[in-house]
Amino acid sequence: MFFQQHWRILVFAALALIVLVLYAPNLSVGFVNDDFIEVGARSYDAQDSLANTDLNLWFERFAERSLIDPVTDRQIFRPWRQVIFAADYFMWGLEPFGYHLTNVVLYILLCWVVVLLAWQLMRRRRAAVLAGVLFAAQMVHASPVISISSRGHILAALFVALCLLFYIFPRTRLNVVTSWLMCALAIGSKETALSTPALLLAYEMIYRRDEIKQQPRAFVLRQLPFWLLALGAVGIRFLTTGYGEPEPFALGEWDWLYQIQDYTLFAVRPFLLDIEVWQTALLLGALVFLGVLYRTRREVVLGLLWIPLAMPVTILFPPAERYFATASIGLALACASILAQPFDAQRRYANIARAVGWILAAILIVGFAWGTLNRNDDYLDLSNVEQRTLRQLKQAEPTLPHVAQLTFVGLRAPARGGTLFITSRQLEYAVQLLYQDRSLHVALADEFPTTLDTPAKTFFFEYSNHQLNERADLVTALRERRRCGDTRQNMIRWNFNADAEGWQAWHQIAGLENRDRALAFQTTGNDPFMGSPYIEVRPQEIKNVEIQMRARARISTFHAELFWQTADQLDFSNDARATFPVTADNASHKYVVTVDARGSAPIVRLRFDPSDTPAEIQLERITVYCK
Repeated sequence: MFFQQHWRILVFAALALIVLVLYAPNLSVGFVNDDFIEVGARSYDAQDSLANTDLNLWFERFAERSLIDPVTDRQIFRPWRQVIFAADYFMWGLEPFGYHLTNVVLYILLCWVVVLLAWQLMRRRRAAVLAGVLFAAQMVHASPVISISSRGHILAALFVALCLLFYIFPRTRLNVVTSWLMCALAIGSKETALSTPALLLAYEMIYRRDEIKQQPRAFVLRQLPFWLLALGAVGIRFLTTGYGEPEPFALGEWDWLYQIQDYTLFAVRPFLLDIEVWQTALLLGALVFLGVLYRTRREVVLGLLWIPLAMPVTILFPPAERYFATASIGLALACASILAQPFDAQRRYANIARAVGWILAAILIVGFAWGTLNRNDDYLDLSNVEQRTLRQLKQAEPTLPHVAQLTFVGLRAPARGGTLFITSRQLEYAVQLLYQDRSLHVALADEFPTTLDTPAKTFFFEYSNHQLNERADLVTALRERRRCGDTRQNMIRWNFNADAEGWQAWHQIAGLENRDRALAFQTTGNDPFMGSPYIEVRPQEIKNVEIQMRARARISTFHAELFWQTADQLDFSNDARATFPVTADNASHKYVVTVDARGSAPIVRLRFDPSDTPAEIQLERITVYCK
């Protein structure tokens, strides 16, 4: 009797406990990737607005964040998501725990609303509770719950479910207005909620078909406000086309089969870690079969239709787990109805089928929960690695000068929970928040730059083997780079009388030593090359390059090459080289090479390929003559 009277409260407490157990590791996760941008942007808005008590600036920034995604600069319409983020900042500041707690609380509310919705649709208490537990445990939800930046998907799913719930309630003025409000909040949280009117239409067609025939005008009046809300949101997007960048993907750019496969995989993880076409077809065929078999159960039909109806907007984007949050409500409704009571009570073997259904439900719940816990651990590992990397940065440079330039190589490294700092903007916000300095500029690169604008404010860091190391040696080399005007003779010369003058043997060069006032070495293959120190010479300044050297080989003549790299090149290129013949008579010869450098970017480094065959070389000097 007590359970029957207070079952909603007890179920809410049980769901809260389940979610807290599953997502306990989440509360220890720091900011990860896009989280730095989302939190940092709100922090900067507050600092700029409240420092001068400029409320107009605050409202301008609020509108900007509602219409432009701070992560991608794309055009959006998410005002309610902006409200939640702003409220979170004023409550928690830069403390990650509070943001993650908000996500967990929102998810608990979503799971409870799924139970209430299932109860309204089925009027079977056990099935409703099972729907909530299945939904709470699903592994596919770990991504939007753990990631602060993906909160909009949880908000959208919550308000979509509330919209349908109040739509089902008796049609009082309060319930009608509340359902309108929930629809508006859903659409204002994430664009995926634009499918809400289609879900309400499906409910009408399944549950109120006879009423629609008898009162079509009342049906149109019930539906019209929701379609107008969706069209209004789309209209606002068109009216604000000057805000932000256009969508990054074109309609149809992502293969439909690829989309269907991935979303099918998301629904059944961790029972499948990868999926083939035949497995996708088998699983989808099973859903169609269940839809036909249980076609008299309206909640099953609605639940199965809910999945594709909630997905149309997602075809503009590559598949991601977070986009499945709203669609998974329908999956939970259909599965709970079937598993709680596979056969009608009057049919033979109904009790046995019910027992099998609950066993299968237990297997699903345990499997989903295990996958969710592992996913939490993955995110926790990713967070720990990122936080450790930021601590290593702080240890290497406790303070940074204003407007410093930081370049990181190797930080797009894989980790258990994803990839470290996928974009430069993510890392830039992380570094700015770490040093409390918004003037710092950060770049993620595959290679270090070869020129410096502000040497005293430039820092290079390299990430390898879980360790961030500062490359002050490269910065020093660039600071000391030589230019044409460094000498009265207007040239750059390397005399190899005593040492290698900063030149390095890179490939197929052995025995490098100074001998007889020259740099002596052996080339051990047909593609040896060596690199110069950094220089900075504009293409219009350079006249030619002279190379003085001796060579001895089995053949009397071979070929050498000189490459030049400009500041806009990541590496040396075959389009920037000159080839010349070398006489292999062990006598000193001077070779004059014309450098046909194009463009305006300065030449920053030379590469010398001394031979195309094994040979003995004595390099006496290399001189860059300037005009």
